[in-house]
Amino acid sequence: MMLSRLWRCRRGVTAVEFALVGPTLLLFTFGIIEAGLLFWVKGGLQSVAALTARCAAIGYVSATTTCTNATATQNYAISSANTWIMPGVITAANITLTSAAATCNTVAGKFFIVQITSTYLASGFLPAPFSSKNVTVTACYAMA
Repeated sequence: MMLSRLWRCRRGVTAVEFALVGPTLLLFTFGIIEAGLLFWVKGGLQSVAALTARCAAIGYVSATTTCTNATATQNYAISSANTWIMPGVITAANITLTSAAATCNTVAGKFFIVQITSTYLASGFLPAPFSSKNVTVTACYAMA
């Protein structure tokens, strides 16, 4: 009698169902958010690399910006990344500059190439497959 009454009781069913489905739902939700953040960072770094390659290829000089040498070009990339993405995303060690390269993406000519490699922002607290994710972007700009 007590067992049949317990079997018919429906209190707490919602909590049990959520306990079964909730972790999967949260995993998918946060996975989508992390993937969006990863694509946002990659897009921002690609824009920074393109702006830096252009600045260095034309030797841009203004009142606040100069791209006449490697250090100034790296500083321009860092300040652009601070503006486009967030402060501290890249350092000078993350930026590789190649001046007067003979080819870029199988196109012959004289190019200035900027490559930026950065560790993914959330890699410090994500589990193993995502913990060491690096984002690498490359941009080329034709030199005159």
